[in-house]
Amino acid sequence: MNIDQKNGTIWLAAGLIILLIIMFRLNINLEQTEKKQITIITKSKYGENWETISNGIRAGANEFGVNIKLLAPDSNKDIDAQKTLIQAATINGTDAIIIAPIDYHMLDETISDLNKDKIPVITMVSVSEKYPYKYYIGLDHYETGRKIGQVIMKEIGSEGSIALMGMMELSDDIVLRERGVRDYLKEFTSITVLETGENSMGEFSVVTNTKDLLKTHPQINAIIGLDEEATRGICLAFKAKKPGVIVVGFGSSHDIVNQVELGIIDELVVPNYFGIGYMAIKNTVDYMNQKDFDRNTYIDPMVIDLDSIYDEDIQKVLFSIQ
Repeated sequence: MNIDQKNGTIWLAAGLIILLIIMFRLNINLEQTEKKQITIITKSKYGENWETISNGIRAGANEFGVNIKLLAPDSNKDIDAQKTLIQAATINGTDAIIIAPIDYHMLDETISDLNKDKIPVITMVSVSEKYPYKYYIGLDHYETGRKIGQVIMKEIGSEGSIALMGMMELSDDIVLRERGVRDYLKEFTSITVLETGENSMGEFSVVTNTKDLLKTHPQINAIIGLDEEATRGICLAFKAKKPGVIVVGFGSSHDIVNQVELGIIDELVVPNYFGIGYMAIKNTVDYMNQKDFDRNTYIDPMVIDLDSIYDEDIQKVLFSIQ
């Protein structure tokens, strides 16, 4: 081999090495740009629950290597704003959408359009009996109601009278919880569920109805909040705890948890919102990668009281500690 041939071989080898380096770098950049984009649309920007869900979503996105875009209307009653966010996500481009619908009826057509466009959709937190979608992550609200029924039976036995307070007009979730409570009590106890006034004005109505109940039914054994707003109203009605009346609440916000520490709430059903956010990402990634996963993934709530509130596992859920 002469000198020119040797030089040619060296230059060829050098060129191949440079080409391999360039291809390697391009491959890395390609992998980085190929990260899937998931758009998450919640009911509201504000509130501890949505913040906790968002923390779970971020943890899931970090673990499963996807980009996320968190969007929400200013108000949890602004259906038009949520509809606009869904439509904007499809226009701007996204690989999948996770949504907590404010109103399934009003958003049904918009969500159905996503399916027509072959965009994977997973709903979370809230459900609808009339508009069931294929994929859901959150509480099994009916079974949560039955769990509340178990708590009531544990606290007052198989006889007595109770009242159920909830903002029924907000969603099917609360209706399902109430049905679960009633079915459990009917099946296993002789407990009477007292009729209450409508809670159409939020916490204020619950405060008024709770005070009226204590006057008209002094024999009442327990009052149950089926959602956070109703639970707050019940607590506000008790400036001092009425002896003999058990309070069972629902929620995970710090002000409600504090009512357990103060002795106002005897038993609190606590949703694992962090887990819901995390599993929403995991399921969506599995969906996009065509892997098997549970179409309905239920994250069981915990029941806490003053004796268990400081347990390590419970503190992790209450304060979203990984």
